Amino acid sequence: MEQNMRRCREQSGWASGGLLLLAAGCLGAQDFCPGHPGHPILRTPGSAVCAHDPQSGNTAIDLFDQSIIEWGTLDVPNGSETSFNFIGPGGNRSVVNLVTGSETNNIDGVLSSNGRVVIASPGAETRVRGSIIAGSFTGVGLQPDDLQALLAGGDTSFGFSGGREWFSVRGGSITAVDGDVVLGAETVTLGTGSDVSAPGGAVRIVSASQFALNRNGVERISEGGAPGAGVVLNTGQIEGQTVEVKSTGDINNAGRIAAGGGAGNIFLRVGPNGTVFNEGTGTLLGMLQVTGNFDDVGISLGPDDLDAAVATSDSTINLPDLQDPRGRKTKGRVISRVGGAAGSAAVAREKRTQRAAGTSASRRKMLNRKSSFFGLVGRGQAKP
Repeated sequence: MEQNMRRCREQSGWASGGLLLLAAGCLGAQDFCPGHPGHPILRTPGSAVCAHDPQSGNTAIDLFDQSIIEWGTLDVPNGSETSFNFIGPGGNRSVVNLVTGSETNNIDGVLSSNGRVVIASPGAETRVRGSIIAGSFTGVGLQPDDLQALLAGGDTSFGFSGGREWFSVRGGSITAVDGDVVLGAETVTLGTGSDVSAPGGAVRIVSASQFALNRNGVERISEGGAPGAGVVLNTGQIEGQTVEVKSTGDINNAGRIAAGGGAGNIFLRVGPNGTVFNEGTGTLLGMLQVTGNFDDVGISLGPDDLDAAVATSDSTINLPDLQDPRGRKTKGRVISRVGGAAGSAAVAREKRTQRAAGTSASRRKMLNRKSSFFGLVGRGQAKP
């Protein structure tokens, strides 16, 4: 032990402000971020300094290269910020945060980065009530099979670990400034008021007991595991240039999913025992591709549908009959008009005015089994 400590002291150095810069491989020499309740440890590879203020809850981590940090739990208290700031130009600006504990990770404040942030918490749920802002973000509730591949952005598989495999956004927001947002767990929920966006990239969500994340391709998620095990629930907003949502169970959308302003691809794919539900308050804005059972009573609009919408007066817009990928037509409708043309504003109005439409027996049965969003998993009863 003394020899290892001496080697770490020789290889490590002190940065400004009295912060210890740990050399890669100096695991267990001392806390990476003394005083932090999550007890983070810098793993190999890793090159970073950390400062934590216990009074404000703020944590500043400066990274000089790609790094893996192991946490007991990863909390960002309300009103505080945890930042992962990459120093210097170029390189692989990625940090993988592996959470090994079983207590819920609460992101109630701000988690920010100028690079790529990964949170892998196979044994505990991650809840986002605050905001995550990064170059790109990946949040998974399953066990990655290869941390080095995940760190490098390569093909990576994730599997069931026997813990609480949930990832939930509960009124918070996740924004990828110049990359993708990837969320994967057995259960993924986006509650009312939640916002997940990738303005220049894709939003990819998967619910399964195991899945693979591929580096290349228009669709980059391959789900697996027990059929019917997964569920994605959305009452918030999802927006990217491409949106890919896959589940071995059900996908339920009662919020808004938009891709490329209506011109991008929306992939909704479920297994043989699953169903894609687009509720009465649900809006799908994009070029829709669905695999599996499709129960659509919401609004599904592509660019041609927006062009075909006819203004019947200053206050209403008549939407044409639409057709889903299986060839089934959905009835046209008249919705309240907001502004001068059919578009996202009108769609937002439609979401609000359709809440009185009710819930069908089949969807009510599904919701009783899989929701509510904040009680999950169906001990309560869905309201009609």
